[in-house]
This record gives sequence, C-alpha cells and structure tokens, in this order.
Amino acid sequence: MTRTGLAAAAWTITIWLSVSPTLLVANGGTLRLNTVLGPFEVIVFTDPTPVRVDSIDVSVLITRPGSVEPVEGLEVQVRADPVGHDGESTEHRATREQAEDPRFYAAKFRLGREGAWRITVSVSGEEGGGEDWFQVNAIEPGPLRRPLIFVIVALTPLALAAWWLYRGGQERHEP
Repeated sequence: MTRTGLAAAAWTITIWLSVSPTLLVANGGTLRLNTVLGPFEVIVFTDPTPVRVDSIDVSVLITRPGSVEPVEGLEVQVRADPVGHDGESTEHRATREQAEDPRFYAAKFRLGREGAWRITVSVSGEEGGGEDWFQVNAIEPGPLRRPLIFVIVALTPLALAAWWLYRGGQERHEP
C-alpha cells in the first residue's frame, strides 16, 4: 500500500468510527440471564459493557421453548434496585419501540449511581409469566471508559503516523 493509501485508510477508519458509534453497539451485548419464566424462554442482555451509571440498555428476547420466533404482545418490566448503597430504585417498561432489533423488548435508562444493582425482569402475558433477576456493577463513564473515545485515542497515533509518512513522501517529489 502506498503512503497516500495508508493515510487515506487511517483517516477513513478514524472518521467512520467517530461518526458511527451506533455501529459498535446494538441490541444484545453481554448475556446476563437465560431462564424460563412461565411458558417463555427469556434471554436478557445489557449494553454497554461494563455497565455505566449514565446509560444502560436492557434487551430482552422472549421465545417459546423449542422455537426461535419472538413472542409479541407481552408486558415486560425492568426494575433496578441498589444493592448496598443508597441509590434510587427505578422501574421501566421494556418495549419493541426502544429496541434497535425488532425481535427484542428493550428498556434504556440511567442508574444514576456507581455500585451494585439488582436488575429484575418481569414478563407477563395471557399465557402466564414470571420474573427473575441478575446483578451488575455500574461505574462512572470516565473518558477512557467510553469505547468510542478509547478507539479514537488508540487510532490517533496511527493517523498521525500515516499523515507524517504521506507528507514526507510529497516533500521528496517536490522539485
């Protein structure tokens, strides 16, 4: 690859990652729960990883045992309760409208405080339902804990090196 091509590739990747952070995450994330609630198989993911106090996406995929087809028309609630600290409990309805992937129910909210949180997922429908929970530890986001900032910081030296190589190549071709 030529120096010009290397510089162009480095800048393209840097710009693409800074403009398209949503391409780095989507519904899904870290598997937190895989259980049966009443007549439903329930799989719960959280995003981002690690969980941050300022933003959590709880995504819930619900199917019937032996099927891969998502079940629609259910009430899905997500409750967050602090564990061992004085944070404020919060409850949110998970909906398909909040999900990037239409197979999921999703709830997006803030935890508001660093520490352990018990996340309870409740599912109910005409056929039955139930609830189960898992625990996460939320952290303050900090500049290098944000994946996009980390990627930009990591790629900056590459982009600068490519620019330096490109510029050095042009100086040699000037009369």
